[in-house]
Amino acid sequence: MMQFDLMDWFLLGTIIFFILLGITSATIAFKKSRSYFPGLTSIFMAGLFTILLAFKLYHIADAQRAALDATITKAWYHPEQGNDKVNPTDLTIKFNDQTYRYQGNIVGFAANGQGEAYDNQGNLILSGTFRDNQLHGAGVWYRPDGTTKYSGHFRYNQLHGKGINYDSQGNIAINGTYRNGKLHGEVYHYKDGKVHTFSKYENGKKVKILRQY
Repeated sequence: MMQFDLMDWFLLGTIIFFILLGITSATIAFKKSRSYFPGLTSIFMAGLFTILLAFKLYHIADAQRAALDATITKAWYHPEQGNDKVNPTDLTIKFNDQTYRYQGNIVGFAANGQGEAYDNQGNLILSGTFRDNQLHGAGVWYRPDGTTKYSGHFRYNQLHGKGINYDSQGNIAINGTYRNGKLHGEVYHYKDGKVHTFSKYENGKKVKILRQY
């Protein structure tokens, strides 16, 4: 879907203005002098701006447009009150029923590529690879206090693939595989920093303890 920026809308508005001006001028001029010249002049200007708009929207190749998007949206600045990064596009994403402020690579006006997500207090909550505004690929999920909650793979905002869960003290709690946000496959549970049980899960349910330490 074609996206319009402020300049695009300006050019489009200019086109409409000259078309309306051309029709009005042609009507008035013809009644007075039987000449369409003023109206044709305005329509010619409308055509010129149409060409400019078309050139701006379609002349840039997709790869160049993506690179331009990434360059512009990485122009972060640091406000005086701290180290909070501010994204000039104010792009937000949804994760775990919460809304977070996104900073990172943007392609097609959406979070795509490497990026980070912050809560309203400026705490880093997510970092990793994004696709269409969702965490997709390798990533890390943080608690507001800065400790790591989960490190591993995601699939469209859900835990999916190999990953490690950590407790609030930074110790490994679970090391296993997920499918669509649920433990699935072989999973190690830890206690006091040591392996406690080795189990098999199916869709979030423990079906068998393979080994207990």
